[in-house]
Amino acid sequence: MNTISLKKVTAVVLTCAIGSYVAHANEGDAKLAVNNDMKAAVKTSEVKVISETKAPSKFASLVEKFDVNKDGLLSKAEIQSSKSEKLVALFAKMDLNTDSGISEAEFNQYIAQVK
Repeated sequence: MNTISLKKVTAVVLTCAIGSYVAHANEGDAKLAVNNDMKAAVKTSEVKVISETKAPSKFASLVEKFDVNKDGLLSKAEIQSSKSEKLVALFAKMDLNTDSGISEAEFNQYIAQVK
């Protein structure tokens, strides 16, 4: 019968122990990666849910504040009565069809041009 030296047995045991540690360490990294991917997916879905529930548009909030006759348009007189120098100065630029009123489409088109 062949004899096995204590050094060879120790080397085999250490190799198995290190291999087992490395295998479990990689498994832990894989679990960590999966957990991070899942967390990222949850954050992404939360962002989608938040963005799908639309906040009132800026135009809608302006109409709510300044549209005195409730026609859904902002007239030049309504803008002037707002006492917002910035809105009064921008009125001519926003009133693209020069009908003395700003519709939501005109407002959005102006905002798109500015961006």
